[in-house]
Amino acid sequence: MDKAPGLLHLQGKVETTVNRLGLAPEGRKYLPHITLARLKDAPVARVQDFIARNSPFRGGPWRVDHFVLFRSHLGRSGAEYEALAEYPLA
Repeated sequence: MDKAPGLLHLQGKVETTVNRLGLAPEGRKYLPHITLARLKDAPVARVQDFIARNSPFRGGPWRVDHFVLFRSHLGRSGAEYEALAEYPLA
């Protein structure tokens, strides 16, 4: 994966801010990613078919002008996401 200095800088600022607010630091190494799917009890053949039809995924660079902080609530029917705040980057 290519290094993304701007994204790493943003992550560092977020980590510093939440630590100052008294929240414990994240114990895992930061790995920027996009979740494309969440699967629970999906048939293996169906997943393999999806991957075969959609691989390899290639996404080019894009400009980000804001980001949204979400909270996820995991329930029996899957995750529900609640937007907590939106932050402009301009």
